[in-house]
Amino acid sequence: MDDNLGDIRSRLGEARAEKDALLDSAFIQTPEYQALLQQRSGYVVVGRRGTGKSALFRELKLAFAEQRNHRVISLEPDGNEVYPIHAIIRKLSSHDADYDALHEVATTLCRYAILLEVLNDYSASRTNGFSFLDTKDQELLGSQLTSWKQEGSGAFERLYCRVRPHLERQSDPGLLLGELNVDLQYRKLLHLLQQLLNANERPYALLADRLDEGFRPEDIGVAFINGIVSAATELSSAIPRLRATIFLRDNIFRAIQKKDRNYTRNIEGQVLRLHWATESLMQLVATRLRIAFRDGGSEQPHGERNGNPTDQATWSKHSTNEYRGIAGFRKVLELTLYRPRDLITLLNIAFFEAAKRGSERISPHDVAKSAEEVSRVRLEDLIKEYADAIPGLSEILNALSISRAHMQTPFARSLIESVAINTSSDRTAETIRLLGSAGILYELHSIGFLGYGDKSDGRFTFCHDGRLANIDFGADVELMIHPCYWRAINAVGTDGMAPEVAEEIHDDYNERYEVNVTSVATERRKEVIQRLVSEAESLPKGSNDEGFYAWAARALGTLLASGIRDLERQSDLLHGRITSTKGMWGIVQDIRHTNHLLFLLRNEDKLTVQAITEACSRAKKTRDSRVIFVCTRAAEAVIRRGPELEAVKQHYSDNGLIVAHITEKTICRSLRKLRDPTSDGEPGRFIVSAIDQTVYSYLQSRKREPRKERGNRSVGVACNLLLVVATTIERDAVLDQFRNEHGCTIDEVFAHRRTYFKISGIAESKILLVQCEIGSGGVGASQATVRDAIDDLNPGSIVMVGVAFGMKPDTQEIGQVLVSKQLRPYEMQRIGTVDGGAVYTPRGDQVTASSKLLSKFRAVEYSWSGKVSFGLLLSGEKLIDNRDYRESLAKQEPEAIGGEMEGTGLYAAAADLGKDWIIVKGICDWADGKKNDNKDALQREAAAKSAAFVIHAILRGAFSQQNRVAKH
Repeated sequence: MDDNLGDIRSRLGEARAEKDALLDSAFIQTPEYQALLQQRSGYVVVGRRGTGKSALFRELKLAFAEQRNHRVISLEPDGNEVYPIHAIIRKLSSHDADYDALHEVATTLCRYAILLEVLNDYSASRTNGFSFLDTKDQELLGSQLTSWKQEGSGAFERLYCRVRPHLERQSDPGLLLGELNVDLQYRKLLHLLQQLLNANERPYALLADRLDEGFRPEDIGVAFINGIVSAATELSSAIPRLRATIFLRDNIFRAIQKKDRNYTRNIEGQVLRLHWATESLMQLVATRLRIAFRDGGSEQPHGERNGNPTDQATWSKHSTNEYRGIAGFRKVLELTLYRPRDLITLLNIAFFEAAKRGSERISPHDVAKSAEEVSRVRLEDLIKEYADAIPGLSEILNALSISRAHMQTPFARSLIESVAINTSSDRTAETIRLLGSAGILYELHSIGFLGYGDKSDGRFTFCHDGRLANIDFGADVELMIHPCYWRAINAVGTDGMAPEVAEEIHDDYNERYEVNVTSVATERRKEVIQRLVSEAESLPKGSNDEGFYAWAARALGTLLASGIRDLERQSDLLHGRITSTKGMWGIVQDIRHTNHLLFLLRNEDKLTVQAITEACSRAKKTRDSRVIFVCTRAAEAVIRRGPELEAVKQHYSDNGLIVAHITEKTICRSLRKLRDPTSDGEPGRFIVSAIDQTVYSYLQSRKREPRKERGNRSVGVACNLLLVVATTIERDAVLDQFRNEHGCTIDEVFAHRRTYFKISGIAESKILLVQCEIGSGGVGASQATVRDAIDDLNPGSIVMVGVAFGMKPDTQEIGQVLVSKQLRPYEMQRIGTVDGGAVYTPRGDQVTASSKLLSKFRAVEYSWSGKVSFGLLLSGEKLIDNRDYRESLAKQEPEAIGGEMEGTGLYAAAADLGKDWIIVKGICDWADGKKNDNKDALQREAAAKSAAFVIHAILRGAFSQQNRVAKH
């Protein structure tokens, strides 16, 4: 083999034009290329992914400039340029604008941007180019171009900067658009450009590609790209010496075709579709083979033309007998979607396999291995990309991958439902229960795994950008797994893909923004949960009991999917058997000695003795049930002293039955926690909390065994340092600091009471992190979580990390680290009256953080480059976002440097059990009514800064067992 052939893994070049070193020497001048080069008016070039649009764009840029003597203006925006324009279009169109209004505004802005780009290039390329214009016109052009050139680098970045000042001065969309039309003077500038180009011999070529970088599958995204197309075609008609070529993906074009009312008049006659015939693909492959293998001649003279090998001869030379000639080449094409990118990828791997055998000819064995690898990698990439957005995706796809390329929706739904019954994964069961089998099909279509058939023309439509299909997957619809996955699942009868099948594939694909599917799927998950929560709010209390029963069954079924597979409803009673022993379900079975749960549903706003008695009567009929929940719509789950509490105690004393109370509000709160699919909290945790509340608070049972009697129930690791966070943003920011900045590994640890993250690979410290709920005193909040963590881990030190609000915006800054020297719980107050006004007097203790930890952090501050403040922190249950209230706290505690919500619980738990504690948090806002302004980014920054300071202390040895001064 020749060592100078380059990377034999990509022997025929890269599949993407942007990286393809062979493109210049192996570009095929197709009829479409020739038509575009000779064009006299604008064209919209449409093609599916992998059909060579980027290669065509690149070669046309060179050819127009070098062969046709054109000035070339190219538009290649990225998402960062485009997204601000979306916001401007929305602002100019009013909040409830329809598609036509959005399109009109987008066209107006894009016309101006293209016009100014051409004028700017004209000015830069000519000396005294405006000299024949009168003085007033020269001044107008000079003013417009001066402003344009100073406003950023790309056309759309300049457009944003040009329009933004108007948005700040005017809020009414109609007036704002009118003001812009006057200021931009588009008509006058168009007239001047017509004069300039008519007086000059060099025409302009406008080329626009990568418009999918800014594409979003909703009205605003379609309207923006439609605006570019409309603006370019209008300008091509108005200025004969300006020729526009716009490259669009097929899915974007069809969205425009569907929504643009003037499509037939303005665009239809200027569309050029890219399509590769077998002969063109043969030419493409043969050209690249000759370059890759340096073929100057052929071993088969009858296959030559004028001493050069024909395309078929070149192909036959590098393939075994099974693939020789055009018929053999078609056998390879059947494994692709008849697109250059698919074909090059397939052949690159096949020639690599042949090279490992020392051959320059590909065989059926090489092609088969290539097809299998490409298919397998595509399936693995799909799972990796969307596993977070669709928990349980791997199991679901495995169930559908049963060697059948086609299936009907009822059969597919039955396969998905069987996964929910048989899976051992909590997340998988939860996902299927939440979305339903039909909802799962929508998700699988949105990520491109499944397509649906059109009975009218036999074509199958696939989507890859997260949109919901406009079809009912609950009905009997023919489905097909995307052909690129056929080899990975060994689909029966799909050794190859016949040409007619390839033609029927209708890919609605947005490749560069596949990652957006994650956010789209997450938003859809939130919508499903929000509908469930909203439905509860709309049900009247005390009537329509059946409606509440049905809602509670769906809600509890969703929340408890991880441990109860078949939660069945019989009128007002739900019952189900616990099938999991993981997490909280193990606690319920081991400690409560039950594996059967009952729920009595009551559409009432309070818990009654009658409901408690009825619950116990139902429970007695189920021999293995010792716990029953009464679900009401009461304002609180607490059972106050009175006949209800006495009834609970009496039934426990007489029959050993535990009656726990849960409410609609608790269920809805737990549902909201499900909105983040990456959250590590157990959605049914309220079950254990409700049992604990009954047993420990109402029945006066002993809450904890002494540590010596309990034995070793801990996670089995000594914990030098326990980190506590309250929100997902805090958790992710802290773990990302350890993982991304210091290369640590993060592992989940499932302990007796809580679940932790074990952080390994930094200094000599043994570090775990636990996430509590927001606040100090609620279920799962900081006090309960820290108590449980001490019980599980017996940590040496506890540090709460995260975000706080600052008290002194004049001297502090966002991201500044605050360390608690003291802590004041501000909720405990005496409210008195003086001269008719309220006077607030703090009643809570002002406590001091661990002097040992305070000393450590003061010491490491010396070598820390950031800004750190030590002082008094305020802590309370209120989420403060009101400047007046913050100022009232500042008057009560003038020494306070900041405030947060979980410190009181940390102090109460740690001090009670004799543990060292301290709070280290970063400032994310000023509690002044602007908390929602860039909220997530500021909280991530603040949490990351606090985590970085703690990590600095760890690296300096503050929490290492080995870094201790010996006693003398």
